[in-house]
Parts: sequence; C-alpha cells; structure tokens
Amino acid sequence: MNKTFKYALTAVLGAALAVPAMAQDYPDVKDSHWAYDALRILREKGILVGYPDGNFYGKKLVTRYELASAIYQIYASYANVFKDYDAKLAALEQKVNGMGQNTGRNTGGDNNMGDVRDTIAGLRTEVASIKEKDIKALADRVGKFEKELTSMGVDVEAMKKDLIDLSKRVKALEDKKPSVSISGDINFYVSTGIAGSTDVAGEKIGINQDGRSFGYGIGGSNNSGLFDDLAVLHEVALKLSSTNETGPTWHATVLTGNTLGGLGQGFGDQASVAAQFGQAYREGNTTFVIQEAVVDLGSQSLAGLGFTAKVGRQGLKVSPWLFERVDNTSFFSNERWDNGEFLIDGATIGYKFGGSTKLNLVLGRASNSATSGGGVLQPIVVGGEQLLAGLSAASGATVLGAGGGLQGALTVDRIFGATLSTGLGKDGSLNATYMLLDSNTSVDSSAAPGNQAVNRTELLGADASFKVLKNFTVSGGYGQTNFKNKDNSVLDDDNTRWNVGLGYSAGKLNVNAGYLEVESNYLAPGNWGRVGIFRNPVNVKGFTGAVDFKVNDSLSVMGNVLIAEQLQGGNGEVQSYSGGLKYAFSNGIDLGLSYEQTELTDYAVVNPTYKFTTVSLGYNFSAATKFLLTAQYADIEGHPFNLGGGVANTKGLYLGTQLSVRF
Repeated sequence: MNKTFKYALTAVLGAALAVPAMAQDYPDVKDSHWAYDALRILREKGILVGYPDGNFYGKKLVTRYELASAIYQIYASYANVFKDYDAKLAALEQKVNGMGQNTGRNTGGDNNMGDVRDTIAGLRTEVASIKEKDIKALADRVGKFEKELTSMGVDVEAMKKDLIDLSKRVKALEDKKPSVSISGDINFYVSTGIAGSTDVAGEKIGINQDGRSFGYGIGGSNNSGLFDDLAVLHEVALKLSSTNETGPTWHATVLTGNTLGGLGQGFGDQASVAAQFGQAYREGNTTFVIQEAVVDLGSQSLAGLGFTAKVGRQGLKVSPWLFERVDNTSFFSNERWDNGEFLIDGATIGYKFGGSTKLNLVLGRASNSATSGGGVLQPIVVGGEQLLAGLSAASGATVLGAGGGLQGALTVDRIFGATLSTGLGKDGSLNATYMLLDSNTSVDSSAAPGNQAVNRTELLGADASFKVLKNFTVSGGYGQTNFKNKDNSVLDDDNTRWNVGLGYSAGKLNVNAGYLEVESNYLAPGNWGRVGIFRNPVNVKGFTGAVDFKVNDSLSVMGNVLIAEQLQGGNGEVQSYSGGLKYAFSNGIDLGLSYEQTELTDYAVVNPTYKFTTVSLGYNFSAATKFLLTAQYADIEGHPFNLGGGVANTKGLYLGTQLSVRF
C-alpha cells in the first residue's frame, strides 16, 4: 500500500465517500481530477469498484450498505497483506535454512544473500504502510456497521477477531525498532565576491558583516572577480542516537569537511569572529572531529529530589549576557553553528526542588581540543570580541581581539557554574548564575597596578522577566566579570552591565524598548549584539528598540535600533539602524530583504560607517533539502585595519550559496 492508498483509506474510514467524480476506468471520470490517483488505486485494490454500468457517480450520496461494502473490502485488503506476509515469511525461513545447510561456496540460487535482502525489504515496505491506529479505526467502523455487514453475509464476529489479531501483529512490528538510529546532514557552501574599491595597499577588497574579506582574487592579487575569489566548502555530519525509551540514552555526532581550520581557512572555527577579521574564505584541509558525544541519564531521584544528568561532550549556554556563543557564519544556516551553545567536556546536573525552582550545575573542560587538521572547534575566549573598548581607548589602538583592561584575550580551559532558576508568579522567571572560568595561560591587565597577570574570570549575573497587565512584559538584568590571578583579585572595576526592557505583544505585533549600560571591562563570553562588524559592544550606554510584525501568514517585517554613547573616557557615539522583511511564497520559495547602517563617531582611533544591503532567496526542494542564496552589498567607510594600521573605504558584493540535505 502506498501513501495515496492510505490517504484514500482515511477518507473511507471517515465516511467521506460522497466526493466529486474521479479516476480512470470510470466513463464519468476525467484523469485531470484532483483525486484521480487515489480512486485509481482504490479500484485496483478492489475497494471501490463502481456501479454495474461502470460509472462512479461521485456526486451521488452514499448509502450505509455501500459504506459497509467498502469497509469489508478494506478489511479483506488488510487480510491479504498479512496472508502474503505469512507466505513470504515462510519462504524466507526456508531460504535461510537452506543457506545454513550449505557449507560449500555460495554459488547463487537459494544461497544468494541478495535475494534474502530483497525479500526482507519487500516485507518491510508492505507492512510499514499499515498502522495499528488504522486497524483500530477499522474495527470501530465494523461495530457501527455490524447490521449491514451481517445482511451481506459477512461473519462479523470472525471479522472482529481477525482485526484484533491484526492489531496485535502490527503493534508488535511497530515496537521492533533498531537499537541505534542514524541521521545527519550534508552541506555545500560556495563563497565568492567582487570588490569595487581599494584598500590602503592599493588592492581590491570587500568586507561583509562578519568582518570577513572578499574580492582579493587568487593570492591577494588585484585581479578581483567572482571566479578569482571562488571558495567551495563542504561539511558532512553523522549523528548516532540510541532508541531505547527507558534508562540512559546517548547520542554522538561526527563531523568532517573543510569548513574548519586556522586563519582564512573555511569559517575558521565555530565560535570566533574578531580572530578572523580581514581573512578571506578559503578551503581548509579536510578534518574530522567529534562534535558531540553525550550520555543522558534521564530523570533520577537522590535524597528525595529529582535530578537529571548528562555526561560527555555537550552543548551549554546560559544567557546572551553571560555565556552564549556568537553566530560567526551569518550566511550559513546550520543548527550546530547557530544554536548558541558552547561545547564542554564534562557533566551537567539539574536538581528540581519542587514547583518551578531548579538548580543546574556544570563542571568540565572547554572543548579546545584540536580537530584532526589542527584547528580548534569552539574556543571559549574572554575579551575576544569586545573591540569597541579598544576603539574607545584614548591611547589609540589595542591588540586585535582584546577588550577593556586586558592586554589580549584569555582562552578558557576549565568551567564550573551554577544557575538557579525559579518562577515569578504565573508568567515570570528569575535566573541567577555564577560561573568560574579558568585558564592554563594568562594575560596582563593594563588597568591593574603593575600590569598584573589574569588567568581566571568570575561571571555573576541575574536576569528576570514578568508579565504585567495582559500584553506587557518587564525585564531586567545585572552582571559583572571579575578577573583574578588564581584566588587573588586583579581587576574588578568598570566591569558591570545592567539593562531594563519593556515588551508589548498583541496578536502578530511584538515591540520591545530598553536601556543598557555596559562598562568597558564587562567581558563575558556572551552574545548580546552586533554593531557594524563588532560583537558584544562595551563601554556604551543608551537605548535599544525592536519591532516585529507578522502582516499575514506569508509576510513579516522587522526593525532594530541602537542609539548609545561612550560610558567612560570619551564622547563617542553609536547609531545603528536596521530593517527588513521576509516573504514566504506558497511554492516553497522564501525571500528576505534587509538594510543596516551603523555609524561610530568621535572615537579616538577612527570613525567608521558600515552599510549592508542583503537579499536572500531560499527554496525548499523538499522537507529535507533546502537551497539558500545570499547576496550582500557592503559599503564601508573608515574601516580600521588592525585598529590603527590605517583605514579603508571599501565597497563590494558578497555572494554565499548553500545547499543543505538532511537525512
């Protein structure tokens, strides 16, 4: 039975045979009718045979006797499937026994393993289309049409008994699952671009919103063009998962491709943005890496408290303000890259105290282990993205990748954390977090006497939200980062952030407005925003706003704004605006259009302006296959090269194309 037959079967069980005329072999049916294929299959199965004159009379009302006849034919069809199933199973058993008796060389015939595989595949195909719920629905119809079936000479009691037996056998087949399920995805990404202006060295260059360069051409030559700058990236992920419904479960994901590597190789890694500034997309060497390997112990009980536990390489995120990975691939869509989770090797345990109160604990190492090609998968870095602090420094440029008072970026090696969450009334929540991030190396702090070394970071924060009235939500939060040398405090000034917000939601409209203050030494590895090409802005205070309106099922519009100024040591200002729309066509095509403009003025080093116009076109070939084309025109003035090595005015068109297949 194929899918079309199943759809038609559903219609019969719902007593919906009073449909318009349809299907070939009936003189009153045209093959252009929408239900043509369904009725053709039902006729071939002997379920709907029409009237004696050969016509179907689709608009004619159906009698209970006609419905009873159709129900009996469905029952007979089910019975025939399992009759054939028994016969084929017996033949298969005989074939296997014959193979076991032959100790000589396989010469074909009954000893051909290919025949056995084909037989098993055929059985699976035939039986897989029958579901236990369908059998039960048919049994219910038999009971309701018992009188009519009896008058037709049908042994209804025997029919009921057969249906019960069929239901048990189908359930037994449905319960037989493989111990391991296999899934995954394959992605191809093509990157290219063309630049229309030159940098300080006289070479053509373009810069997209991720800070990645394009338009270099081969070897950085001035012969920039679409083909000269072409890069083709590929990635394959294979996920294995246990299928048991009780007891501990597990899953593991293995990744291979050329998307990971060092500077200018593929996307670099899955976490860094600033470290790849100015680097072009180039194919890296093919690498292998274990993305995840987790054992989930499920719900357990300890000292009267319920708890959950996961052990292994797993994803962890707390909140955008404290601990969340940035998306460093704006033009590449994939859950592994976009979910905001940092990978850790260790254990996470959750205790539930009753009601909505829960304590989550984490202990482990950051997954800084190298891929087979030598690159790092997801480095967790303190002070790696907050470059606005460097732009604001009166002394001029700081080290690329550093922020605030740190002279460099601190790579995290070990993590301990605790998050306590609880409800606030009916529609509110409170989350308080403490995390200790420890490093095997150290960086100096220019803000501390004697430039003392820092090798440890404490993160503290609390965020809350609750609903007021019917459509309004109030939110707010506070956090700080403290820097230490082992247990000795080194830097704990200018290291806080706080924010408040008010949200309004009514139907298809969502509006949010807020105020924030982020000091220059608040350097949490979070994901709280982008200003031009810079992530996680610090040393700013100002207002934010966002609007999202779903016009209808197909069209959505959105916009964002940030108007802020320097919080400490200067008169710099930030103005960032963006807006866009998304439209989903009925044929599986998605269209997106957006414009973004960011201006930094009165900063000590440079005053860059970033303008990005982006068009995206997506097409769903199927539920598992999607094509995405993104084109971004970048117009940038006064972009800082290595924060002090000169500036550039650049223009160019960046193109990214992705084909993604899930299985």
